[in-house]
Amino acid sequence: VENIFWASAPSGKYIFRVTNYNCHTRENTVFVDPNRSVPYRLFLTRNGKQDVFDGSVKHKEVQVCFEFELEGEGALGSFVVMPPSDTKTTFKQACEDNHVTYSKGNGYYALARKENISKNKVMLLQDIEKDTFTIGAEAVRKKLDWPLNAKQIRKGPKDLPEGYRLFVQSTSHNRLIPPGTHTLMKVSIQEALKHRPAHTTRFTEETHTMGQQQ
Repeated sequence: VENIFWASAPSGKYIFRVTNYNCHTRENTVFVDPNRSVPYRLFLTRNGKQDVFDGSVKHKEVQVCFEFELEGEGALGSFVVMPPSDTKTTFKQACEDNHVTYSKGNGYYALARKENISKNKVMLLQDIEKDTFTIGAEAVRKKLDWPLNAKQIRKGPKDLPEGYRLFVQSTSHNRLIPPGTHTLMKVSIQEALKHRPAHTTRFTEETHTMGQQQ
C-alpha cells in the first residue's frame, strides 16, 4: 500500500502512473514467473469524489491511470515567512533572529520596488490571507498573466493583486536586505509545520508564518 496526500495541492498538470520495476520470484509459490502481470487498484480522491482505476502491469511496464489539470488554491510549501527588520539584515541574520534554520541559496526576498526579474529566477507568490503559495516562475507568471517566454520582466509591488506578496530567490548568502522587507527561507516540511498557524505580528494588517503550531 502506498499513499500520496496533499493537504493543499498546487496548481498544475497531474499525471498518476504505475510502474512495475521488478517482479520478485520465489520457488514453490505462485510467484515463479518473472514476466507475470501484477494487478493493482488505484484510488484518487479529490473534491469529495473518489475515482478507482484497476490495472495490471508486467515487468518494466508503465501505465498512466489518471491525468488532469488542477487549478489549486496554492500550496502550503516548506517555507517560513519572516517579518521585516527595522534595519538592514541578511538571510542568515533574519533566520537567527526568528529561530529558523538557515541554508545557503534557499533565501527569498519580497519584491519591494520595481526591478528586472530574470526568467531563470525562482519565484513564489504568497496569498497573504490564506498563507499559501504559487510555486515556480512559470506558475507565478501564469497566475499573474505575465509573459511566459520573456527572458526578463520588469515588475514591482504595484503589479501584484491586492493581498499577494511576491518572493524572489537570491542565491547570494550575504545579500543585504533593506529595512521593512519580508524574507522567506525554504526549510524542511517538519520545521515549516512548527511555525504554523500564522499569527499577527506588530504589523497588524498582515499575518506571518512565524506562529507556533497549536
